[in-house]
Amino acid sequence: MAGPQSDLLVNKESIEKKKFNSPSTFPVPSEKKLEVLDHFDEDYIVNPELIEIIRKAHAYYDEKKDQEALDLYFKVLEKVQEDIPHLFDVYKNIGNIYLRNKDVEAAEEFYHRAYVMNSESDILLVNMGTLEIQRENYEKAKELFRLALTKDGRNEKAWIGLALVHRHYGDLDLSWANLMSALDQDPENETAYQLFIDWGVKDGRWTDLISFLEGARGERALTLARIYIHLGQLKNAKALLEGILEQDSIALKASELLSEVQQKLEQQECPC
Repeated sequence: MAGPQSDLLVNKESIEKKKFNSPSTFPVPSEKKLEVLDHFDEDYIVNPELIEIIRKAHAYYDEKKDQEALDLYFKVLEKVQEDIPHLFDVYKNIGNIYLRNKDVEAAEEFYHRAYVMNSESDILLVNMGTLEIQRENYEKAKELFRLALTKDGRNEKAWIGLALVHRHYGDLDLSWANLMSALDQDPENETAYQLFIDWGVKDGRWTDLISFLEGARGERALTLARIYIHLGQLKNAKALLEGILEQDSIALKASELLSEVQQKLEQQECPC
C-alpha cells in the first residue's frame, strides 16, 4: 500500500503533462548513453547553466534540503529536450526524495525512468528494493536486493536489505549472515551497526556482540561497557572504562579546565 502523499511543493503535474505522459517519452538510450555514473560526465552537456543547476541540485540533495533540490531538478527537466545521461541521477534522486517523504507512487515513477536509462545500477536496485519494503512487498524486495548484489557484491546496503527481509520471514540465521556480510563490507555503516546492536540484544547474542565490539573506541566502547554491566561482568566493565578514561585523559582535563573557566566567567558577570 502506498504511503501518504508528501507535502513537497513542486509543480510536478504540470511538468509531467508536458514531458512525461508515458515511460516511453524518451527513447531507450544508446550504448554510449548507458554508461551512466553517479557523478555525471560533463562531456555530455555543453550548457554551462544547466551544469550549474545540476550541481546545485545535487548539493541540496546531499544536504537533505528536499524542497530546494526538487525545485532545481524539475527546472532541469523543463530545460532538457533529450535523454542525456545526467537524467539518470536526476530521476534517481527525485525518486529518493519522494521515498523518504513517504510518497511511494511518485518515487516509483521516477525510479522507473532511471531504470529505463540504466538497469545495471546496483544503487538504484537497492533503492527500488527499499521502496518495496515500504510497501511490505518482501518477495519483490528480496528479488531486487539479490539482483543488486549480482551487479556489485560489495553493496552493503543490499546486504542490509536482505537481512531485513529474512528477519521479517523469521529466518534469523540467514538474516544474521546477511547483516554480517554488510558489516564485512563496511564496518562503519551506521545502519548495519545499529541493527547489529538492536538484534543482538533482542536475540541474546552476547558473545557475538562482545566479539564485534572488543577493541572499539568512542561510543562503541561505551556500548560494550554497558553490555558487560548488563551481563554482570563488572570487572570487565571497570577495566574497559578505566582504559577509556586513560585514552581520553587530555579531553577530560580540557573539560575540567572549561568548567573552571565557565565558573570564573559567571563570577565576573555576577552583579553582587
